[in-house]
Amino acid sequence: MIGDLFGLDALERAVLQFVATLAEDSGFNKFACHAGEYAMAQAHTLVAMCAMQPEGDVRRVLAPSGRLVSSGLVSLQERACSVDDRFSFKQGLGDLLTMPALTADVFTRHFLPEAKATHLAITDFAHMHAEVSTVRAILGAAVVRRQRGVNALLVGPTGTGKSAPASLIARELGVRLHAAGIADSDGDAASPRERLSSLLLGQRLFGGGDGILVFDEFEDLFQRSSRTAQRRAPPRADRGAESGVWPLG
Repeated sequence: MIGDLFGLDALERAVLQFVATLAEDSGFNKFACHAGEYAMAQAHTLVAMCAMQPEGDVRRVLAPSGRLVSSGLVSLQERACSVDDRFSFKQGLGDLLTMPALTADVFTRHFLPEAKATHLAITDFAHMHAEVSTVRAILGAAVVRRQRGVNALLVGPTGTGKSAPASLIARELGVRLHAAGIADSDGDAASPRERLSSLLLGQRLFGGGDGILVFDEFEDLFQRSSRTAQRRAPPRADRGAESGVWPLG
């Protein structure tokens, strides 16, 4: 189902199967990580051998611009490390693979739950009416046109309620508001790396006009802990990103 959902070809599915096995099979993980730290070239060689695919093709599939990484299914670590850290399987994805009836809706709700609805009305934002109206007009036009890559950045101190106008706007536009990476698979606060991968999943899963994606604490995008974080800036239309709201602060 995951391969169909993300439009993966046979090579991408084979590489994803390797990464999934590495993450979920403790015996295989112990075998693959026995050699210790891998440089990126060595890691590509190992994946190619285990997946029985040409090394050049594996390198292309696992590039930052490749579908596996750009969709958040796999995260890359640039520093020298063990192969399971070098290519990280999306946390929580393994739990879904064992479900007998995994659907796109279940997949979406697991990683991108609907954000908490606000009880506030437009009159509660009279002090920033012009700003809220502008954001509503921009995202509303994107929804009508089913246009991807339209984003709004809300800036303000932490705890001042920046997510509330996002919820209000989504309600007025009649679309769902999804939150990227609120919690990990154990229910704990998700790490920046996991939140980023959920953001990427949302960009791939939602078609133009199907919803609005909110990514709170936008400054997490600028952390340099992984290759995924390094590549993420506010998505451009040519990257096929879903319309979104980015509270900062």
